[in-house]
Amino acid sequence: MAVKEGRRNVFEKLLAKGAEINAKTKENLNAAHLCAMFGDKELMDVIIARKRDLLRQPAGDDKTPVHVAAERGFTSIVEQLIDKFGGSIRARTRDGSTLLHIAACSGHTSTALAFLKRGVPLFMPNKKGALGLHSAAAAGFNDVVQMLIARGTNVDIRTRDNYTALHVAVQSGKASVVETLLGAGADIHVRGGELGQTALHIG
Repeated sequence: MAVKEGRRNVFEKLLAKGAEINAKTKENLNAAHLCAMFGDKELMDVIIARKRDLLRQPAGDDKTPVHVAAERGFTSIVEQLIDKFGGSIRARTRDGSTLLHIAACSGHTSTALAFLKRGVPLFMPNKKGALGLHSAAAAGFNDVVQMLIARGTNVDIRTRDNYTALHVAVQSGKASVVETLLGAGADIHVRGGELGQTALHIG
């Protein structure tokens, strides 16, 4: 509760009285996960200074505190964890998602850009062969789609099933993303999936 409410003084007093800094919630979240979730940089400094290993511990879904910050769009926490505490830029979740995937599918353009500037690979796919562009397209986040294309992602790059971002956006009913992809030159004739469907077939 002290972490959730950002009570640094209370947190430090509890630790001084013998509170267990390694304690986890029923969702397997540690104190660093919770700080990342609530965007508390000051308390994160206290926690990581005392127990840096918490930064590398995954929760039940394999997300480290950096993943949680990415999901919430707390760019300053992301920068703190990577720049100050050496958080891994290549950390993946159970489905192979990178930090870029997490930020992209959550719609956090500035956080995704912060990852790219710190060396998170633009072209590292998840287990389905999807990149951040596919994740952003499926979720309907136009700003992220535009940024990833501007940073060099081929608009027609394919997943393991040969789906492009256009296929994914059409399948998800994200009309504005479809328009953006077409404006960026997406090929409407690319065939993907077991049936060799174009985006028109899916739509």
